[in-house]
Amino acid sequence: MTNFTQDGTGYRKPGNRLLNQKKPSQPVDVTTPAKVTPTVELEQDPKTGDVTVTPKKPDGSTYPPGTVVEIPGKGDKPITVTIGEDGKGKVPNSELPDGKVTKPGKITEPGKPAVEVPNVTTPAKVTTPVTPTTEK
Repeated sequence: MTNFTQDGTGYRKPGNRLLNQKKPSQPVDVTTPAKVTPTVELEQDPKTGDVTVTPKKPDGSTYPPGTVVEIPGKGDKPITVTIGEDGKGKVPNSELPDGKVTKPGKITEPGKPAVEVPNVTTPAKVTTPVTPTTEK
C-alpha cells in the first residue's frame, strides 16, 4: 500500500523508504531590461532665474527642433517649451512656479505621439532678495 508524503515530494512505502522523490525547483535569476525613458534636464541661471530645458532621448542624444516639452508649472497648468536648433528651450523666470514642483512631463516630437517623462522637477521662481537699508 502506497501513500503520499505529507509534503507531497514523493511516495512512501512501508518501511519509510522514499520513492519517486521530486526535487524542488531551483530559483533562476532573470534580469528584465528596464523600460528606457527619455529625460528632461532643467538648468536654472541663478542670476536671471531663467531655466534652460534640454530633453534627451534614452541614448543621450537631443531632440530635433520643433519638439514640444511640457514641464510642471503653476497649479495644474504645465509650462510648454518649444525646442530650438541647439536642442534646448528657455523658460523665463516669470513663468516659473513660486515653489519647486515635481510631476510628470511630456515630450512631443513633430509627427510623433507624446512620451511621458516621470518626475520632472521644475525649479522655483528666483526672487531678487531685498537688501534692507540701514539708517545712519
